[in-house]
Amino acid sequence: MHFLLVSNSPLWVDLISTYLKGNFPSITVQKAVDLAAVEELNNIENIDLGLVDIRLSDKEASDVTRFLLNVENGPEVFLFSPLKDVDLLKDSLKYRIHSYILDENPISNLTHCIEEFLDGKKTLGRKSRKEVKQWVSKNESLISSISLSKREREILRMICEEKTSTEISNDLFISEHTVLTHRKNLLKKVGCKNTVGLVHYAYQNDII
Repeated sequence: MHFLLVSNSPLWVDLISTYLKGNFPSITVQKAVDLAAVEELNNIENIDLGLVDIRLSDKEASDVTRFLLNVENGPEVFLFSPLKDVDLLKDSLKYRIHSYILDENPISNLTHCIEEFLDGKKTLGRKSRKEVKQWVSKNESLISSISLSKREREILRMICEEKTSTEISNDLFISEHTVLTHRKNLLKKVGCKNTVGLVHYAYQNDII
């Protein structure tokens, strides 16, 4: 059996790789850090299972998943997920994902999924597609109910226009420190880590 690990976290890759080699001697493991590395593999048709870390930057996990599943006679895919990113999980539901392996106990969940997979079963692991859909639906409702002030919406629109904090400060006649405070508050309210997440939220909720 040939497995492919896709993640930009060396510690995660080393942990899973060491575990697989120690517990499933018949498995060979290849590694890739992103979509570009996956596309360069010359034996993709021989890979049986792709283990994809959903926390790859931006939409990388979705792109990797889509690529693997579009390969003729290509691998099945398991996703490692902290169940935090609504958009990535929602996107992943479009594909024939076998398992969503939760990060709070990845090794025991991985053991269960791989044993099922090696037995030829179409497992959904410790989180079924139905459970993931329910989680996504619930958290989408929470996102849509986020209340932003008029000033926060104004600053968010300027962020989407790729304006810097200095430019926003000058346009609104407020201090740069105030702009930075608004940025931090927006990140916290929306629940994302960077500007890309804010822009995505703005488009998703028709703020711009």
